[in-house]
Parts: sequence; structure tokens; C-alpha cells
Amino acid sequence: RAWAHVGKTLYQSYEMYEPAGVAADANGKIFVAQSAAGRIDVYNPNGSFGKSYILDNPADVELSPSGKILVKEGSGPSLWWIDKDSGLPSEALNPDIVDADWGSGEYCAFAPNAAGGADDAYFLSDSEAACVRKYVGGAQTLKIGEGVLERPLDVEVDGNGNLVIADEW
Repeated sequence: RAWAHVGKTLYQSYEMYEPAGVAADANGKIFVAQSAAGRIDVYNPNGSFGKSYILDNPADVELSPSGKILVKEGSGPSLWWIDKDSGLPSEALNPDIVDADWGSGEYCAFAPNAAGGADDAYFLSDSEAACVRKYVGGAQTLKIGEGVLERPLDVEVDGNGNLVIADEW
């Protein structure tokens, strides 16, 4: 189904306020990261509002292969799993393991079939350090694009497992 508009205007009871990222699950639910509003909003397949998860500054949202919610918060390497039932966050990436040269870590994406399709395998673009990093189990396992990428702003994995990088320059 093609969507022209999800959410309501600022003058209605529940508004879309500075959306920063979006993800959709296999059931047609749409997850919208709203950084200024400090929440992840979930919309039903018919476009009606479902629920919200509260975070300080969600910058992007992704779904794992099993449907778990991963939220990139703020401008640094802060990643959180969100429990679908309780809405409580748990740390997905320990900042202590991140390299000293970490840049802004703009967006996150899951790598399907990486580490056997595990939920804890994903890529992160790092626009300031000009690379993409792969994490498995919360530990960096690979750095991609150093000396080739200029400013990777986003990274996704296509249906065939290919890495797609949006490089600004």
C-alpha cells in the first residue's frame, strides 16, 4: 500500500514533529523517530496512531530481522534496544568499546544474515571518521571505506545482503 501521509498536522490532537527516521515491519506497522518530540511513534497499517516509546533524542529507528526495535539516539554512537511491551530501553552498544576516532555515527542499519542473521549484527555509518563500522554482539568487527568514503550519512542493507551507503560527497 502506498502512503501519502502518516500522522496528523500540528493543529490536530497528535502531531508529527520533526521526524528523523522511519522503519516498517512485515505486518505494515510504521515506526517514526521524532527527535524534537523525544519519542518513537508507531502507526498501524491503516495509518492510525498505535503507541509511542519515549527517548531523549531519537535520531533514527531500525528493526532487526526478528522485529526488535533499535534506536539511534543523539549525534554520537548511542544505540538502544526498545522492549516492545514495556517500552524500556536497554543498551545495544557499549560506548566504552567504541574507537577513540569515532565521529558522529549518523545512522544505523541492520545487516541481515550477518552472524547467522542474529539481531545483534548491524552496520553504523560514521560521517566524521568517513567510514562504516560493523558490530556483532556489541563489538566492532570491521571498518569499511576508510580512504574511499568522504562523509557517509546513511547505510542500509538491501534484500540481497548488499551494503548500500549514502555518501554526501
